[in-house]
Amino acid sequence: MFDNIFELKDKFDSVSKLGYVKAISDNYSAIGETLEKLLGIDANNSTKADYKGIEIKVKGSNSNFDISLFSITPKCDKCVFVPEDLLNNYGYYSVKQKRKVLYSQVFANKIYSGNSKFRFFLNVDKESKKIFLFIFDSSYQIVEKNFFWLFDDIYSRLNDKMKFLALVKVSIKNFDNWFYYKYYNIGFYKLKSFDQFIDLIDKGVVYIDFNIGGYTFDKNTSKIKLDYHGTRFVIPEKDLLLMYDEINL
Repeated sequence: MFDNIFELKDKFDSVSKLGYVKAISDNYSAIGETLEKLLGIDANNSTKADYKGIEIKVKGSNSNFDISLFSITPKCDKCVFVPEDLLNNYGYYSVKQKRKVLYSQVFANKIYSGNSKFRFFLNVDKESKKIFLFIFDSSYQIVEKNFFWLFDDIYSRLNDKMKFLALVKVSIKNFDNWFYYKYYNIGFYKLKSFDQFIDLIDKGVVYIDFNIGGYTFDKNTSKIKLDYHGTRFVIPEKDLLLMYDEINL
């Protein structure tokens, strides 16, 4: 693996020397896709790591966003399609988007409501090896506890995608209404352990982020589709070393 890390470091150093480069598109995802193109990596949304066992995350130098690790849709024995069930039953109306959506963070150390009238909580059950999503009404009565994530699914995704991490820092500037990126720093990290990751969820350090943007019209198919961007496991950058050991090259 260290050969792959040194190889990626060499490629990154060549990219860094280019200075500011023009974004390949005006999409939000261009910040990562532009780097992937420069590194010779095919754009993908795979459950596997980006580059020879190393997952690459890009973060703006002034960004306050936490680091999205991976996405796993919860299971539900009685559901037909989990994201739709969550949206239809527990979403809320967005005035800005003019439709029902569900954007919410969910923690295991506190009950959190976001913008919904419902409250959400993660119950980490180490005996059953599941993380349950508990949903409460405004009176804090449980109305739902049938959504869950299996430890086995989390373990597989963590080891396939996030065992080794490369965190890239980028400066961003806007010129003539187009973004330009300067990728100036890369750091490498190795996952401590699966048990440590579960403990971080239990402590509320790692949390889950629902990103369900409601039903939208797809111009390509002329059909209504669900704007679903995953159920993400997220960690603040300041807590990264609780999950990873830094690799000093």
